[in-house]
Amino acid sequence: MPYHAELASSVLMVPPKEFDFNAETGVDNVFQARLDRDVQKAAMAEFHAMQEQLDNAGIGVVSMDYTVDDIATPDAVFPNNWFSTHPDGTVVLYPMATSNRRAEVRQALLAETLNQQGFQVRRWLDLRQHTNAVLEGTGALVFAHHQPLAVVAESARAQPQALDAWETLGLGMPTLRLQSSWQQQPVYHTNVLLSTGPAFVVACEAVLTDASRQSLRETFEGLDFCAISAEQMVNYCGNALLLKNRHQQPLLVLSSTALHALNHQQKRLLERHAELLPVEIPTIETVGGGSARCMLAELFLPR
Repeated sequence: MPYHAELASSVLMVPPKEFDFNAETGVDNVFQARLDRDVQKAAMAEFHAMQEQLDNAGIGVVSMDYTVDDIATPDAVFPNNWFSTHPDGTVVLYPMATSNRRAEVRQALLAETLNQQGFQVRRWLDLRQHTNAVLEGTGALVFAHHQPLAVVAESARAQPQALDAWETLGLGMPTLRLQSSWQQQPVYHTNVLLSTGPAFVVACEAVLTDASRQSLRETFEGLDFCAISAEQMVNYCGNALLLKNRHQQPLLVLSSTALHALNHQQKRLLERHAELLPVEIPTIETVGGGSARCMLAELFLPR
């Protein structure tokens, strides 16, 4: 398995201190469901187990704890939606769709945490100052760093005006815009239907329009293509993240739910490119409507 310079070796995670069903985001996230039990305690146990598993696999894990305030942030465990980091030392902050997700954006705490861990932030770009539209970070934008390209399925969480503003930030990463439809509405986040690596793509073409499907195939021509069904998408097979460990070995982080939903041929295809690292997060997936990739904010910053 080759070393890939485009992969992150460290991630930031936020503990689910206030984890619960988020009624605000449940309006357009049909992946969410309520459970009649103490979900916060279960989510915290899943979080710590995942954190330990990543650490044991050689992935650098930075935990950003926060002080609970007046506005509850039940989805704080998904930090990838409100910021992204880039190899030139840039951190981008993103406009979120709902009020309790906007409350997750803790720039001062993020700056302090990154500094304590030795990461160099050379500039902050706040997309909220450039648009009133919504673009939820690497939930909405799936970065294909080897292209470089940002793939986005437009939705209420990835609005065209915000994408226009994103392209003016000067990050050298144009967008490939896709259209999706599932259960009579756009898929809420791109990263549940698409995951990319330098040599492979996991995509749910079944929920894309014909034109978007063709654009995706043409863009990633020559790569191993792992097509997943809508049912597999619901089981988070597309919500995976390719990282590298301290030994420069590629690891594909995905949930146990996703791993069990993949068929033998799909697993074999992915194993040609990375070791599969499944994590057990059923409570977070079911109630939060997001999976392993959503919990991981890649740290590309220099040190």
